Amino acid sequence: MKRTMWMVVGVVMCGVMGNAAAQGDRAGKIAAHYETLAGSMDNALALVEGLHLGVSVKLVASVAASERALPMMTMIDPPTGAMDLGDVERALAMAQFALQRARVSQPTAEQLEAALLGGVALNGDGDWVTFAGILSLHAAGVPWNHVARLSVPRPQ
Repeated sequence: MKRTMWMVVGVVMCGVMGNAAAQGDRAGKIAAHYETLAGSMDNALALVEGLHLGVSVKLVASVAASERALPMMTMIDPPTGAMDLGDVERALAMAQFALQRARVSQPTAEQLEAALLGGVALNGDGDWVTFAGILSLHAAGVPWNHVARLSVPRPQ
């Protein structure tokens, strides 16, 4: 009986570990699509995992090797709590689209934060635009199809 029980526990543990590995692979694939959006692959992975787990994400802006400055860090605290990876991908796609509409092709962490949480940021032309905040809207119960319409940036 004990032997059978340990075999069942082993099979269950292998399944759990396999599922975690599959989740990690999917998170990596999602992050690869948003490397430019996040500024680096490390930032993209942190963003995907942080949104998935519902924890704060620290984005680090790279500094040129010739500069002797500390890298800039931006914290994004998702108001949504934990999200499934499909919702994470949907939110990042909407943020990317909103920033493109604002004529921002390589966003700073501050511009990405504004797109995700809401706020004002400079667009690609140097004009101020207001972002409604994709994650903030979703956390308030707004369905994704409405979030997509409301997340288009507005000139200030």
